[in-house]
Amino acid sequence: MRILLPVRPDNDCSAQARIIEALFGHEDISLLRIFVYRPAELDAYDPQMLAVVPGIRRLDEDQLREVVSATKAHCRGLVEHGFHIESAIVSGFPVDKIIDEAKSWKADLILLHVTQEKLHECRIGRMVGALIDSSPVPVLLYPKVVETIGKNIHVLPETKTARQWAARLASRQNGEVREVREDELPRALSGEGCDLLIIPAHHHFAPSLLGSAERRIVRHTDIPVMLVPS
Repeated sequence: MRILLPVRPDNDCSAQARIIEALFGHEDISLLRIFVYRPAELDAYDPQMLAVVPGIRRLDEDQLREVVSATKAHCRGLVEHGFHIESAIVSGFPVDKIIDEAKSWKADLILLHVTQEKLHECRIGRMVGALIDSSPVPVLLYPKVVETIGKNIHVLPETKTARQWAARLASRQNGEVREVREDELPRALSGEGCDLLIIPAHHHFAPSLLGSAERRIVRHTDIPVMLVPS
């Protein structure tokens, strides 16, 4: 299993480690930490775009050296968990670079922390939406580390791939998989009997995960949500 983690250099990834351990264990797990930055001399980007993924910022050469050092230091915790760790520090537009790395590194999954506060920001919603639309692999969004994950999985069973992922993620903990209807999704997102929701990435309900005004309840979800490419 190869999992891509877009994170800040000073993130010790303890939350991500707990999620990955619960769902997959630590044997034969490879992680790629990626930090996307904007070169200090470039002004071609909209500054609002820099907050899309945690840690996007402008850096000069001295700051970049500090980032490299911080990233190495904060890989130790993941190594102690037994994961194989790689790291990438790249410059450019965050969604493009994350997708490029996911393809070239042959990732199986992108794990992304998106806080409730960020889900309320329209630009964050648009950019996470762009990541989901472009990603060749599932994207697992989580607002916080919940007490359990993978023991009570709800899946919108519209695609074979979504059902397969549900079965796979439940297997480690002998979790229960429940197929739900679209009108049951708000209840699942509230965490009622559900600790992980899986839906097709291009289902028309998916955009509401990204901050649309039509379904405000989704922006308040406390449970992780996986969006699986059709």
